[in-house]
Amino acid sequence: MNLKILEQITKWMDEGCKGMELAHNYTQYMDHFLSDIFSSVDKNAPFALLATGGYGRQELAPYSDIDIMFFAQNRVSAETAERILYKLWDSGLEISHAFRTAEECIEEAFKDIRTRTALLESRYVAGDVKLYNKFRNEVYPVLTHKKRRLLSGTN
Repeated sequence: MNLKILEQITKWMDEGCKGMELAHNYTQYMDHFLSDIFSSVDKNAPFALLATGGYGRQELAPYSDIDIMFFAQNRVSAETAERILYKLWDSGLEISHAFRTAEECIEEAFKDIRTRTALLESRYVAGDVKLYNKFRNEVYPVLTHKKRRLLSGTN
């Protein structure tokens, strides 16, 4: 784990921060940290960075991995996502990640319930807000059965 982050967690605990408050503080810290790294690589990257899993629920625990997803219109921007990941790994973070388009989100969500749950708990961290809105307006309703699947030939 990154020494600076570990020092911050220790400081919160020394101040009496426990449980959900600690998780919330750590989540907010990670939001800023990831957003800064995202901007340092390419603040205009053509994808949105989403928090998923426990991180998406704002229940990030010390020493847990950071679950993220790069949501993109297409796979053209995958190289930029890799550069962001390298910086995150270089910082000492344990990152679990995915790079998906709308169609891939839906396809994977209906193959695996854990993926579906992680997507339902996702939230915006950085990047293209319009793409995040596309996720919320087009993908999320399909996952919650409020909209027909986008994949051709399926209902």
